[in-house]
Amino acid sequence: MTIEKKNVSPCVVALTIKAEPAEFQAEYDKVEKEYLKNASIPGFRKGKTPLSLIRSKFGKDINNDAAAAIFRTLYPEAVKQEKLDVVALSGVSEIRVVPGQEFVCVANVEVVPEFKLPKYKKIAIKAEETSVTDEDVKKHVENVRASYAKYEDGKPEDVLETGDFASFDFSGTLDDKAKTPIKDIVDEKMAGAIAERTGFWTLLEEGRFIPEVCEALAGMKAGETKEGIKVKFPKDNPCEALAGKKALYTVTVKEIRKRILMDDEALSKALKDESFDATVKRIRADLEKNAVEQNKIAKQNAVVEALLSKSDFEVPMSQVLSESEKGVREYIQRARYMGMQDSDFEARREEIMSSIMDHSKKQVRLTYILDAIAKEEKIVATDEDIIARLGDVAASQPKPTTAEEIFENIKANGNLDGARAQVVGEKVIEFIIENAK
Repeated sequence: MTIEKKNVSPCVVALTIKAEPAEFQAEYDKVEKEYLKNASIPGFRKGKTPLSLIRSKFGKDINNDAAAAIFRTLYPEAVKQEKLDVVALSGVSEIRVVPGQEFVCVANVEVVPEFKLPKYKKIAIKAEETSVTDEDVKKHVENVRASYAKYEDGKPEDVLETGDFASFDFSGTLDDKAKTPIKDIVDEKMAGAIAERTGFWTLLEEGRFIPEVCEALAGMKAGETKEGIKVKFPKDNPCEALAGKKALYTVTVKEIRKRILMDDEALSKALKDESFDATVKRIRADLEKNAVEQNKIAKQNAVVEALLSKSDFEVPMSQVLSESEKGVREYIQRARYMGMQDSDFEARREEIMSSIMDHSKKQVRLTYILDAIAKEEKIVATDEDIIARLGDVAASQPKPTTAEEIFENIKANGNLDGARAQVVGEKVIEFIIENAK
């Protein structure tokens, strides 16, 4: 067998495999005998049909099946002979076999990329530290207090404040000479959400409705009307008809539901704390624990960014596509949870797919870098390492379970190699952080 190797790209090698009859004829004859044994031709019993007739009727099928069988035999030998670190067989072309004469094919093989390992010791990690201030604690306490709020019907003298519910009528026009009604330029589905509505309820807080309208509602009483509320839609507004446009809104408050907040003592009781001081102390501890985790994540992200910026190389496309498929599934799951419609995805398909592909390439490249560093530093992940990192996963499960039970499930499902690789990657990043400037 002779092999000609040609580098098609940094991750793809073309192998032209040629074999002499002595190396493939036995495999060809084996396929031919199977046809002779099983072929059904009128007038002949199975296994008794003349070989010449079998060749005449099934010659093309025999040739194709034999070529595939010969390739399956010779390909592994060719890979071994050329000492290729194969990722995937991406395609086979120009395959042909002439019994008693020759076998030839061209196999395009994806291989592990060669790259120079970037500097990873004593690197500068730029990550902003998160700290917990008294103001942070106070703000979180108030957020918790707001989550326990009750609501009562407003009195005639009550004015709308942040945290209250408001029912109001609204209508909007573009701020142009014609004062074009917004309902005339948006689709029917959007009209009730942004163009015109009666008895629309919203919670008066940031992010709930059009910011300028919410700001105008603050301080209004039931029965009051405001006109000419100026609104500027952002350029990236999901509704293209309004992107970057200026508009004017009119609102009339119909009803108010006032938010009633618990006092300190009632809040602590609701939270089952001994005192309000205990509530504040517990909340501070939770925030500080979260800050430690956020700082850890920030450093990890800084390490990833540093490694990727210092080492740019091509990676096998099959691995990128596999990673991107996972990315698409995760994106769609998150998007649907947030209320995104399939039509919205289709409208931004090119942009979304480009972003996912770019991220996938970086993830595959990072995997190679981390794996190379792990080999260089002899970093491994034992079963005990994996179990230790499954503790938090076990604690978050709705049904009581242990890290050991989760580990056994991962093992039984054949996912242990993936879990081990993930832990090795985490340990490599921790190693880099420990050895940073």
